[in-house]
Amino acid sequence: MREPISELRVTDFDFSRFNGAEGRLAQNGYEIMALPELQVRDPEWLTKLYELDWDVSRDIPSPDPPIQQPLDEWRKLFSHPEFCAEAWFVAIKGDEWVGISNLWVVESNPKKLYTGLTGVSRAHRRQGLALAMKLRAIEFAQQRGAERIETENEENNPMLGINIRLGFTTTPASVIYEKRLAS
Repeated sequence: MREPISELRVTDFDFSRFNGAEGRLAQNGYEIMALPELQVRDPEWLTKLYELDWDVSRDIPSPDPPIQQPLDEWRKLFSHPEFCAEAWFVAIKGDEWVGISNLWVVESNPKKLYTGLTGVSRAHRRQGLALAMKLRAIEFAQQRGAERIETENEENNPMLGINIRLGFTTTPASVIYEKRLAS
């Protein structure tokens, strides 16, 4: 499995290339909200976010099958020092949470943010949701004064194509080999 690291310089990012991306989604009933807004608006936010995270995480390429953490373990991420609720964006349609994109603060480098996860539920893919959420994340990064966003994607993952379209540049990939030995 090959995972190139990609980087986007956000200081000179040109949003005009993507004018209307979020407006088109709104016409189809979608809305993108930051996590703090949803925490106020929806008392079931934690359960919905947990279920959405699991839904999209199952489709992330990995050499190992995905394993869902228990909710009590998963929720510990909110106390991680690099967690930033304002940098978590959720796509919703009505009461359904259908997409997520989040950035993490890099404590050792305040000018850099890291994309932890971007994904959309299968039934809502190919609508432009991932792109629109990433645009929101880039806007957040600019407002925060970050200079760049870094992420990793498996080389055949469609998300890598979205990142390249946004202007991310890839660095040499890391290659993961695994050999299972008989017990």
